[in-house]
Amino acid sequence: MKFELEKWSMKYSDDLMIAMESPELVERLRENYPYPFLSSHARDFIEQRTLKSEEKQYCRVIVVDGHAVGGIEVIIGSGLYAKSGELFVWLTEDFCHQGIGTAAVKQICDEVFEKYDIVRIEARPYIGEDVWIAEKLLWNAGFKYEGTLIDVIYKNDKLYSYKIHSIINQKRLQNYTEFFQYK
Repeated sequence: MKFELEKWSMKYSDDLMIAMESPELVERLRENYPYPFLSSHARDFIEQRTLKSEEKQYCRVIVVDGHAVGGIEVIIGSGLYAKSGELFVWLTEDFCHQGIGTAAVKQICDEVFEKYDIVRIEARPYIGEDVWIAEKLLWNAGFKYEGTLIDVIYKNDKLYSYKIHSIINQKRLQNYTEFFQYK
């Protein structure tokens, strides 16, 4: 299925509201968004992705036939994590298992590695009933499993563990080989 990655804009607020009618989707989001998800929440969600510069975040909406069907973003780290980014991706149920997620992850990783001086992008899907779906998407996009952190996220009165997966930008890594050489 054909899709596009576009910058977020308020024209997608109605699509976002429809997507967030799924309590399962809202529960999987990294931020603590309320359910039910109101128009004011949609406005805040989109503003967070459009009002800030792209210096430390690269946020896109996944669009199919002119409608938002998901979101994808990489937040660039700072300080000790300045050479890393963290990937977040979600799709509405109707568009899962069609290759859109994998293709969108590959595309955004290529764009981010081209735009920013980073070496790695990691993703941290929550462990739950459907973590294998997120892992399969990441593996198909070239990510590798690194480990599991137990009970680190507290959201909606629940503790969650997550699995860390990453992809390394081999071209950028070559610039930092002196860090990895033993003398």
